[in-house]
Formats: sequence, C-alpha cells, structure tokens
Amino acid sequence: MTSAQTIQKISIPSNDHFTRTLAEIILLEYKDELPDLNQICIFLPNAQAVQQMRISLTNVAQQTLLGGFIGSHAQWLNENINPTDFSRKHLNESARQLLLIEALKQHSDLFSIENHWQICDSLLELFDELNLSQHQWLSDSTPVWIENLQKAYQTEQNLIHLNQEAKIIQTLWQAWQQQLKALNLQDDTGALKQQLLFAIPDHMHNKHFYIIGMEQFTALELAWCDKLSQVAKVTHVTQKNETQLLQDIYSQEKDFYQRIQAYKNTNGTCFLDNIKLYDAQSAEQETQAVDLKIRMSLLKGNSNIAVVTENRKLARRLRALLERADVNIQDTAGWALATTSSATVLERWLECIEQDFAYQPLLDLLKSPFFCDANDFDNHLNLVYRFEQDIVLHENIANDLKRFKNGIKNRAERLNLKNRSTSEQLLLLLNKLETASSELTALFKSDQLCTPEVWISHFIKSIKELGIYQQFSSDIAGQRVQEELDKLSYAHHAANPIMSWLDLRTWIGSTLEREQFKPQSQLSAVKIMNMQQAQYCQFDTLIIAGANMKSFPGSASQHPFFNQSVRQALQLKNWHQKKENNFYQFQQLLLAANDVLITWQAEKNGEWMQVSPWVSSLQDFSKHSFNLSLRDNHLDILLNKLNPVTDRSRELINNITTVSQAHPSIKPGLIPAEYSASRHQRLIDCPYKFFAADALKLKPLEQISLELLKSEYGEKVHSILHAFHQQCDNMPAPFNEPLTYNNKANALTHIEDLSRQIFNTQAEDSIQHRGWFERWMLTAESYIDWQIQRQIDWNIYKLEEPEENTLSPETKLVGRLDRIDKQGNELSIIDYKTGGTAKQSDIDLAENIQLTSYAALMDDVCNVIYLKLDKGETKQAGALEGDALSDLKVDVLKRLETVISEIRESQPLPSWGDSQACGYCDMSGLCRKQMWEVAD
Repeated sequence: MTSAQTIQKISIPSNDHFTRTLAEIILLEYKDELPDLNQICIFLPNAQAVQQMRISLTNVAQQTLLGGFIGSHAQWLNENINPTDFSRKHLNESARQLLLIEALKQHSDLFSIENHWQICDSLLELFDELNLSQHQWLSDSTPVWIENLQKAYQTEQNLIHLNQEAKIIQTLWQAWQQQLKALNLQDDTGALKQQLLFAIPDHMHNKHFYIIGMEQFTALELAWCDKLSQVAKVTHVTQKNETQLLQDIYSQEKDFYQRIQAYKNTNGTCFLDNIKLYDAQSAEQETQAVDLKIRMSLLKGNSNIAVVTENRKLARRLRALLERADVNIQDTAGWALATTSSATVLERWLECIEQDFAYQPLLDLLKSPFFCDANDFDNHLNLVYRFEQDIVLHENIANDLKRFKNGIKNRAERLNLKNRSTSEQLLLLLNKLETASSELTALFKSDQLCTPEVWISHFIKSIKELGIYQQFSSDIAGQRVQEELDKLSYAHHAANPIMSWLDLRTWIGSTLEREQFKPQSQLSAVKIMNMQQAQYCQFDTLIIAGANMKSFPGSASQHPFFNQSVRQALQLKNWHQKKENNFYQFQQLLLAANDVLITWQAEKNGEWMQVSPWVSSLQDFSKHSFNLSLRDNHLDILLNKLNPVTDRSRELINNITTVSQAHPSIKPGLIPAEYSASRHQRLIDCPYKFFAADALKLKPLEQISLELLKSEYGEKVHSILHAFHQQCDNMPAPFNEPLTYNNKANALTHIEDLSRQIFNTQAEDSIQHRGWFERWMLTAESYIDWQIQRQIDWNIYKLEEPEENTLSPETKLVGRLDRIDKQGNELSIIDYKTGGTAKQSDIDLAENIQLTSYAALMDDVCNVIYLKLDKGETKQAGALEGDALSDLKVDVLKRLETVISEIRESQPLPSWGDSQACGYCDMSGLCRKQMWEVAD
C-alpha cells in the first residue's frame, strides 16, 4: 500500500478560519462518539495554533470534550514513543560543541586550528540534517560520497574541490557518529531519529492523526508518517490559497498588464479592503505606529491582536512602550539570551579581565543591578558615583585596579580627609574585584591553554565571589543564564579539549547567542510572534511590522558546505525552500484577519530602505487595478498629532503652552545641612541653580579627559606647597629652614624635586603634563620670594585644614582652608588661586562670598586673601580685612540664615536670569531661560 493511498488529504481555503473549519470537519466525522475524542490526535506546528484549535473545538461542539491530543509532533513522540535504549546519556548543545571541537583537533589536516569555531556550528547543523535524511550512502566510503555529490552538483567531472569537500564531510561525519557511539552519548537529533525509527505501538491502530505542516517535515519524518499510516488513519491537512485576486497579484504566469485588466475599474476589492500600509520615516515612528494601532484595536474591544515581525529590536521597543501604558504583552518569539542584562554583566566582567579593568566596562559592571543586593543598591550606586567622579574623572585614571587604589589613597591624603569612610569603602570594593579576578586574570595573562573544565570553573568561581551568580536567582533571565552556565560547567564530561582564552570567549558567547529567552507572561490580548508562529491562526487585528526587504523575504544564509542548489538536490535546508515557505506563509497572513496593517521603515540616516517586494506588489496592484491607495493616512494624521512639530501640523504650535520662569520649592528632606563656599555661592548666584544642583543633586557628569585638567593642576600646586611647608605621607621632608635669600637656591631645588615627584606620580605622562610642570616652575621662584617677605610678619599655622562652624542644629558651614597664618592671636586665611579670581568689587559687595565664608569658619580672623600663583607671578588678587571683613561676615551670615529659614518655609527658589550667572550655568537645560525670556 503506497503513501498516496493510505494518507488522506484535506485542503482548507486560506480565507476560511483554519482551526474552526478543521474543528467542524473533525466533529462532523466523529459526532457519534462525542464528547469522547480519545481517538483523535492533531499535530500543529506552533503553540498559538494549538491554543486556537482547542478553543475552536470547544466552541463548535458547544460542550466539554474529553481526551484527544493537540500539540506538536515532537510533543507527541516524547509522550508516546519510548525506545528501550534511551539509556544513552544526553548530550546538550554546549557539550556537542566541545565534542566536535575535539574531533576537529584530531583531524587538524582538514582545517586550520583558527577555523575550528567558525565551522563548528555549521557542521553540527549539517550533521543534524544528514541524521534526519533518508540517504543510504552516509555510512559508505569516500568514493560513494563523491559519486552522490557529483549527482547533486549535476556534473560528472572529477573536481578537486568536490573531492576535498566530500572527504572532509565524510571523515568528520563518520568520526562524529563513532565518537557518540563509543561514549554512549546521544544528542537531541539522535534521540528524535531513534523515536522515528522505533516501531509504532499496535494500540495506535484505532487512532486518527490529523497532521498539519507536514510539508515542513524532514525526509525521515515523512517516512515515519508513511509508516504510521500503515497502522492508523492519517489525514494530511493543508491550507490552500483559493482567492483568485491573491493569485493574480502574485502570479508569475501572466504579465502585470494582463493581470490588472480583469479588475480594472471594478468596485469589489475583496480582502484588499482589510489591508493598510504605513511607511514610517524612522524606526521610532514605525514603533509608535504599531503601538497606536494596537491601542485603537483594544479600544474597539478586540482581544486577539497579533504583531508579526522578524525585527527583534522593534519588538523590544514596542514591548517597552506598551508596558509603560499598562498593556500586557505575550511575547511568544523571545530573543537571544545574549541581549539580556544578565548576559551583559558577564560580558563586562570578561572585558574587565581582558582590558585590565578599563573604566568603561568596569563602570558598567559596577552599575549593573546584578552586582549588588537590591536592598543596598542605592548606597552602592552612590559609592560608584563617587568612584567615577573622584577617581576616574578627577584623578584621570583610565584602568588598572592598583592605579585606582593608589588614586583613592592619594586623594584622601591630599585632601587630608578626616572622614575616610568613602575611600575605605571604595578600597574594599576594589579589593573584592581584585580577589575575585585573581585566578582568572592570572590564567588570561599567562596565555596558556587549559581545558574547558579549568576555564569555566574559574570563571563561575569569580562571578560567585562577586555575588553576581547568586543575584541571577532573583531574575527570570538571570535564572536562564544560570542554567546555561551550569550546562557549560558540566559539558567537559563529554569532551575536555585544550582551549585558549579566545576559545572560552567564543564558547560562552555562542551559547548565550544561541539560547532564546522567552519572558514568562500570561495570556493577553496582544501577542508578538514571528511568521512561523502565526501560521494557521486567525486574529481580530494583525500587524506585520518591519516589512522591509531585509526581513521579507530576507537573504540566503551562507553555508561553508554545499551551495544552495546542491542542498536542494540533497533535500537539505536551502534558501529556495525557505523563501517559498515564507512567501506562502505571508500570503496566508494577508487573509488571517479582517484588519491588517503592514508597516516598514522607509528611511534610515537619510538613505532609502527598500520595502519588501511582497508588499510593494500589493500596493501596485491595488493602485493600478482599483485606483486605490492602501496607505493608512488616518494613522499618519494621528501620529502627527502625537508629534505636532511637523510640516503638516505647524499650526498646532500656536496652541502649545509657553514655558514660564521656574519657581520651585524644596521639600524638607531635600534641604542640605552643610554649606561649603561653593554651595553658598550657588545659592547667592541663582536660587534655582542651588535647587537643581544641591537639592535635587543633578550636578552634571564631567567628561573624561586624557589630559591633565586645569583644576587638577591647581590641586597639584596645592599639594606641592603643602609638602614644601609641612610633612605629608609618602613625601620627602619639608624645607624646615627659615627662607632667606641665601638659601633661596636650595629651596628652589627642593620645591622642584617635590614638583617632579607629585606631577610624575599623580598624573599621566604626556606633553601637556610636562607643560603644566614647566608653567609651575616659572612661578615657584616668585612664590619663594613672596614667602620670604611674608614670614617677616606672619608664621604658617595650619595647612589644608578642614574647618566647620555650626550655625544652627540643622545648618553648618564647612570648608577646607589652603593655609592659615598666625600673628599673635590674629589669623590670616590664604586661598591659593592658579586660575581666575573674583573682582574686588564683587568681594566687597558679597556677590562673591568665598573669602567671607572662609572667614566665618573661625574666630579671630583679621584678613582673608586670594593669593594668585600663575604665569611667573605670586601676588595678592583680592582680600578682606578689618572692619569691612567683620561687617561683611555678619551681613553674609545673617543673609544665609534668613534664606535658609525661607527655604524651610517652602518659599520658592526662582531662576534669576542674571546674564553673568547664566553665562556658565550647568542647569540651563532645566531652567530653559531662553524660552521663558522669549515668552515674556
């Protein structure tokens, strides 16, 4: 009995509801057995169709049904076919890679070692296809392979490259099979093959199998269907396009003019009335269009909305938009595990090892939510922020844990910090990184070859010591990463070939890229899926998104073995077959809903992006046959209303409410308790700037510079003068002699030695840095001359001294004073300046309050001075003293206390709009002065 006689065929028109029609056929045939459907088995290729099939059977029967199987072919095999020799150990994909890599290394004459990983996955895919083929010559010798490949290549010539290809694949194929058998291992494809070859149980003879999607079966699966039909009733169910208009649109037998004549000037457009097209001008606009279409469909009461796309970037962006609007999404397609944040933190850790903890991967690692427990994450982020600002940016250190730690210590010593909790916490953090990475870093730097067991054990140990592995348990995607890491750690039981660091990176990367992550989500009205998952389904609204030529039909994937025509001849997966199947599925989708929207991105970076020819054919046929444009102009109008600043809706700008001057107030919990001179100055310059920078803590991030910043130059000059006059940790002894013109040369030599040490150890070696050193040395001599005169009346009392003055239980002034001199009971405060200084008039009028704030920190201060050290000169550049200082100090403190009191009473903090204060304001983007000034 032949297959044609034993396998029945049913064809359901594409414009019919597939699962409902099939349910009607089945229930009619078995109406006398209802509600018992135990004898029915329905194979469907995707979960969405399975779900719709169950619903259709229940709705058509209008009663509860019993028994029956509805699912995939593979599910049925796993539940019903259990060969007795399933004792062979299962070989997962990661272990398969190692086993094949080991085999490739044993046959190094076939490939260079550099190409092993490049061909590994391609070979495994080819082996799977060969395993499920019906070719009888796979176990034969090389000449037989050559003969069969010659037939596939349609040549009788004895080509060198053909012989080589046959030898390579035949050798590796047989070595692969022998290795699996010798190790008593079995991969997924081998298990499937064993199920397909196993005898079908006799109790299946009373079953009726409805098989959908048989055209996608491999040769071995088709043979199994034929074998099944010998003992049971088998019906092959297909979906056939019987819509004449659809056939004419895509016909290859007639030219375009002949096809449109039959419909020219007719009114009925059939299914084209249900289709709209939208060409977006950007990826974001396309996502917004799909988002808007979904919302409109939901408002109509639709509960079965599908977005079919092959563009995962668009799908993830759409998911974010809808979830922000509290629209639940069921993403049945998922995405590569490598794109999740849990996989990203592993990549950053590996980059840290490779790049000697370069600041970019290091900061990304430290900011990951998997690096720290959620309960302490805010404090951890604050610590990372200080590390980024104070060490990476300010100390200008780009990599190396030791340099980072030295930078922390140097900064703490240079600033003479009494409270070193932050620096100590940073050192603990870096010590944790150093300890966790020590073994893995040593392996990497040794450039030695190790087994996968050694590599992966050290890698997993390192992320466990960091706490990353444990944090994965609290995240769904993280749990999947844990599963894959556990598989990698077990994979060496199958094979343990020698690997390099690059091999490890490739192995981990390919695993995370290959494995898919599908978020757990409940059934919802909106589903995102690929074209395969939408086949045989019906929807209220269907959106085909990302319909560019790149996705529909796509392009042929490159195989290192066999070209496309040979693959077709050998009945292996090939581009021609895939393209035909995709085109068939696309046509079925056009009839899968009464409301269809097709979107694509028409432009990218000023370049035109080609739409799918399948879509352009729809538009062209509709336009020339029915004089009807399929473009969704209504959707375009709605999108323009969402984004009013366009050429088409310029008039809407007049209705936009203009921005007014900001007048915020501060909540009590956000009011600062400490006021440094710089914070005090911001409050005086502009209350809004104080609000944004100090209450909201929105100080902008600085840009990392490879050159020594001028502010750092100033700090280093401070450090030099500090070490010149007073003993500092890890620095030479100060110049203890009283300065005179006789020992001036010795003093200058001493200060030069100090300067070289500080500039060399605390700065990067560059031409710019050497320039700063030379600039300082031009000024150093003038400083010694100034100090010789200064010491006649004043003695140095304290250097780099932190001081504070409590004004009230809630408020205190704080500051670090560069230098305090003493004469009897009177004090003189000196602030070194290597850059610009305030005008004396601004100092006198309390517009610049740095000197006044410093004076308010201590009693008995008779004067405060800006000492300018730059361009070969050391001179006084601003000062307050005597009664003027006393009066100004009282007034400034009174003003500060009054302003703070008003802030606590929720008085507004307006933006002044002063041209001088606004000239260099970091908060101008929040204040938007230019906009409210124009509005006024």
